[in-house]
Amino acid sequence: MKKILLLALFICSILLLSCGESGQKKHKSPKISPPDEFSVVFYNCENFFDTIDNSNQNDDAYVPASKTKWNSKKYNKKVRNISRVIRAINDYNFPALVGLSEIENQNVLTDLIHSESLAGAGYQIVYHENNSPRHADVALLIDPKRIKVVSSHGILVDESENAQREILYTKVVVMNTDTLHVFVNHWKSRNGEVKKTEAKRMPFATLLRKEVDSLFSKNANANILIMGDLNDEPNNKTISDVLNAGPIVNNLQVKTLYNLFYQAFDSGQGTVFHKKWFLFDQMIVSSNLLLPKENHLHFKSGSAKIFSKKWMLNNTTQGNIPYGTFDNEKYTGGFSDHLPVTIVLKMKR
Repeated sequence: MKKILLLALFICSILLLSCGESGQKKHKSPKISPPDEFSVVFYNCENFFDTIDNSNQNDDAYVPASKTKWNSKKYNKKVRNISRVIRAINDYNFPALVGLSEIENQNVLTDLIHSESLAGAGYQIVYHENNSPRHADVALLIDPKRIKVVSSHGILVDESENAQREILYTKVVVMNTDTLHVFVNHWKSRNGEVKKTEAKRMPFATLLRKEVDSLFSKNANANILIMGDLNDEPNNKTISDVLNAGPIVNNLQVKTLYNLFYQAFDSGQGTVFHKKWFLFDQMIVSSNLLLPKENHLHFKSGSAKIFSKKWMLNNTTQGNIPYGTFDNEKYTGGFSDHLPVTIVLKMKR
């Protein structure tokens, strides 16, 4: 009897061990981020406003008494939604650079980086509040473990007194090796046909080109990264002629800008939908970032993508389009009316 009991206990212990081992196999080991590369993201967050009524700002549409009935519950969901998208972009690790637009103030950025999805990144906020009544600003989140901020300032675009916007410039050092000049943009909206509103975006393109030329005059091999919602497409005059950023070609020229999303545009892809798809959100780089043989920091070929998951989309009669937070002034509870764009930068070792 004792022998039978001991045999039964032995068999049970073997079964328990095997179950434990099989259970462990079900949990995948976390992926390890490649040490020589990191993701860069730009995301138009679609009216990322808190619930506080500020008398100095035109934020009446985003307070509890407004038509949107904007309240803490809706705002907290917005924080969760935006952070979920950013976290989902890279399977390996948090993106190291995240450009954002339509940001009301520092408070929403603080809530975002401390959200459950992004708290582990330890992001540093780069933000300069401007004097625009609407306060739909741009910002940059930086992973300080991989990227160090050298300097930053807002570049005021000389518009009318009631419609000022800034381009955010930040100079960083990547992985203690190479300098990178980052410009985060949100150009004026079309609000109609492109030709009728083009003049509103010309000052952005002109001023940005002036800043780029200033960097090239000091260093022909400057690493420059331009990101943003430009409210124009790659072939529009503001980008192709004034900013002078074209598609990537075989014979790269120094002191030249190249649009990493020209190929996506040519293939009919878009980041925002208004009766049809438009590719307004883009990333543009200087030629030096496309020359890995001569440069430490460089663009990873083929990594330029419009990021989209099923849960970020709304199934409509016009197809799957970005699931926004609002439909005009009606609250819908989605993520954003724009899709984010992303690239990967690598360090040559």
